[in-house]
Amino acid sequence: MALTIPYSHFNGSLRFINKNHYTDLDFARNSNQQLREYYEQYIEPIAKKNGLPSKFNHKLLEKEIGDGLYFESSIPEGYGLGSSGALVAALYHRYAKNGQASSRSSTSKTDIPQLKSDLAILESWFHGTSSGIDPLICYLQHPLLIKENYIIRPIDIPRYELTSEDAIFLINSGKAIKTAPLVDQFMKDCENSAFKDSILNKYIPV
Repeated sequence: MALTIPYSHFNGSLRFINKNHYTDLDFARNSNQQLREYYEQYIEPIAKKNGLPSKFNHKLLEKEIGDGLYFESSIPEGYGLGSSGALVAALYHRYAKNGQASSRSSTSKTDIPQLKSDLAILESWFHGTSSGIDPLICYLQHPLLIKENYIIRPIDIPRYELTSEDAIFLINSGKAIKTAPLVDQFMKDCENSAFKDSILNKYIPV
């Protein structure tokens, strides 16, 4: 069982390069180039194999990348804070309904498994393998409880009391690192039955 909670301190949104808009133009151009690579190396090939979520308008994404689309974000990359999840959630929000912003508030419990699957497809380019959980929590912006067999349901949690001695905090390691090699190594380790058994029966129950 796991609990996921949105972290509102960081945020990101899709924008277009505009010299009249205050932003770091070098950052925006680099982000646009990364989106172009993401489209050309991942989205376009799987679209040709009909592997994209059925409602995802990849042609509009291609056009808008050409128009200067980029991801304006305060989320540090390579620190495990969900930068790729936030990007994928933003892309799905914009392009999953023929270019019309899809409604997060209308997402029902029965929609969540398919939504998670769609988001996992879009994020797998960044991690090699994606569970879809990071972009799901970014998309829904609501705490989620994950039970056995990936049964997921939204839950409400009590407001944090400043007088409480309990706390959840993040420590900056000062080192950025790519997630994909770590995920690949973990999946490889899980091929070892002793390691997998230890994860399932020792660490997860904790």
